Amino acid sequence: MNGYYVILILLAMVIGGMKYLKKKKGFKVTGPLVLFRTKHGVRIIGKIANACPRFWKGFSTFGVVFCFAAMGYIFYALLKNTLKFFSTPDMAAGAIPVIPGVTIPFWAGVIGLITVLVFHEFSHGIVAIAEKIKVKNVGIASLGFLPIGAFVEPNEKQLKKKKTHSQLRMYAAGSFMNFIIGGLTLVLLLFIILPGMATLSPAAHIVSVDVDSPAELAGLPAEAVLYSIGETQVTGIDEFMSATDNTVPGQNIVLSTDQGDYPVQLGEKAGSSYIGIQAVFCTKNVIHPLCYNTKPWVPNNMFWFTVGALNWIIILNFGIGLFNLLPLKPFDGGLMTEAVTKKIVPKASKFMVRGLSAICILMVVINLVGPYIF
Repeated sequence: MNGYYVILILLAMVIGGMKYLKKKKGFKVTGPLVLFRTKHGVRIIGKIANACPRFWKGFSTFGVVFCFAAMGYIFYALLKNTLKFFSTPDMAAGAIPVIPGVTIPFWAGVIGLITVLVFHEFSHGIVAIAEKIKVKNVGIASLGFLPIGAFVEPNEKQLKKKKTHSQLRMYAAGSFMNFIIGGLTLVLLLFIILPGMATLSPAAHIVSVDVDSPAELAGLPAEAVLYSIGETQVTGIDEFMSATDNTVPGQNIVLSTDQGDYPVQLGEKAGSSYIGIQAVFCTKNVIHPLCYNTKPWVPNNMFWFTVGALNWIIILNFGIGLFNLLPLKPFDGGLMTEAVTKKIVPKASKFMVRGLSAICILMVVINLVGPYIF
């Protein structure tokens, strides 16, 4: 979808949602944010926490260590990609907001987001109660109609009186649980769902041919199966790279496919030889409808809907879990940073947290708009 249409849809969802929801019971508009609070779910959280508080403390202690490492990774990765917009913009990936039905599939995206929010916020609440911190409400935060997160509301006075390690456990619990859920779902998908319900067919499928590329000029059709490049048989990305690494612009090669052989004179792009094809290389770690044949007793549509939903549960749990660990207040990463700096350098804590938050906001904005302006 055109980037300008995405921006217009986002603005309509934010502005329209703010005007509509501020009149509804239970909703509160604070700046651009719309907050919805409820006590439903607090009792369930309490029962889970009180059933085994020592487990949850141990779980979240490990989570603190893991999340600080993840915080360093996501800050470095975002900074590195941001700088690419100013040095090599063609190599910068950019960021895309998660909007079911617009930037990601609707139902699979909704299932993924619900999974992220429920496990993330329930984990915060469970660890808070395990640490003897009362949970007042649970809720959802949105930008108009665009949900951006959920939250639990602990008793702030009790939270501030707790030691730093107790605060860190509660802050880290949400993202750490997202990583656990993402990992477990990945195992379920790769080792149970895919091998149990479908059969892998290793192959290299050409899915599109670039306009005016050497491949198009040679008449290579899209939707062909690539057998070999020259004398090198190709079924995976390793064979493809091996066959193309030692080529030079202007060299003639032959692409053998299920629809015939095509002599191609290589072009040049970014100083390297260029064919101009986009392909899916079917190996066991690649999940694509071209790569698997469902077993006779499995409905094809149901199988791929299930795979799509699980795939987005994995992507969103890892992605949002990481993003939430940016040292940006009020994200969990920002709260963790604040708790540590208050302990180590109390006088400079506010300055450090505000500075890191400002840097993170600037980087996020550049990554969102960068692909359209650089």
